[in-house]
Amino acid sequence: MDKKVIAIGALGGSGTRAVAKIVKESGVFIGDELNGPLDNLIFTRLFKNPKWNKKAAISDINFRLSVFEKYMKGEKLDFGSFYELLKVAKSNKLSPSRYNFYFNVLKRRTILENPRDVWGWKEPNTQFYIKEVLDYFPDLKYIHVIRNGLDMAFSTNKQQLHNWHWKFNIDKDFKNKESFNQLNLWIRSTKKVIKIAQEEKYKNRILILNHTALCDNPKEEIDRIIDFCGIPLSQEKLNKLYEIPGDKGSNDRYKNYDLSIFDSEQLKFVESMGFNLNYKK
Repeated sequence: MDKKVIAIGALGGSGTRAVAKIVKESGVFIGDELNGPLDNLIFTRLFKNPKWNKKAAISDINFRLSVFEKYMKGEKLDFGSFYELLKVAKSNKLSPSRYNFYFNVLKRRTILENPRDVWGWKEPNTQFYIKEVLDYFPDLKYIHVIRNGLDMAFSTNKQQLHNWHWKFNIDKDFKNKESFNQLNLWIRSTKKVIKIAQEEKYKNRILILNHTALCDNPKEEIDRIIDFCGIPLSQEKLNKLYEIPGDKGSNDRYKNYDLSIFDSEQLKFVESMGFNLNYKK
């Protein structure tokens, strides 16, 4: 298989775990430092840091991407990369590190694994570094998962809103307008992805995946994922992948809430992204 790098991002809670599992079961290495939802915790430690991001130049971001690349490809870490990983493990309070992390990093200083040509990761916060990762990795393809914006508005997972609201000029009034602001984050981040995908230099490198469509039509949507990634698979393997997105989870949770807190433009955009809403206009 040719060199491939696959990245998966979204607003947190969008159903990226199923997509990560599909990619992983397709033979793509997605990391050895994963949590339950299959987030790549090396990427988390390096990049889920709003305070660092505000000050980081593109050279700083690229350096951390080079560290991440070496770790993921199985290359031996030079001292600078080794030190950077230890530094972020200690300094990033949003991502505490376990003992096995330090063991894995130390191992990378002494052991060279067989270099990987096909690898990737899933971490929702990737969406805040889309251009940077696409520019740094010429072979990278990015999958952006979108769940119904109204379901996301009422999700209990609002970490990205609290961490990254400033990137989208969103009000800090989380107490009284949290769901309203969460929907605005979904809308503005989705529009950003669409705009980037329309740029000629990123043509055919971004796939926007509708979570509802994945649940309702797994065969069609998984075929799209595999075709986009360019991964040759047997029909037997594909049939197993079709079984992964079986649980719709909290789809349609918005029906239990008052939607009058949102304005008509917000609701229209949600519908424009392919989500049929059951509400009184």
